[in-house]
Amino acid sequence: DAPVYADFSFEVIGTYAQFKDFLTDLEQSLTLFEVVQLAITSSGTGPFQQFAISVRTYALPITSQ
Repeated sequence: DAPVYADFSFEVIGTYAQFKDFLTDLEQSLTLFEVVQLAITSSGTGPFQQFAISVRTYALPITSQ
């Protein structure tokens, strides 16, 4: 059977360095995540940016016996 997946979308606000740290933590997670969409919006002034991210996670289908 093919794996099933679920997509999750969320937005975070922070510096670019904080966002890179977040992605590193996501990458090192025991759960497999695939980034499928990413958008970055600058605040214009200041160090903070808004990051909109969509990730996909996979699992094996549940089978009944």
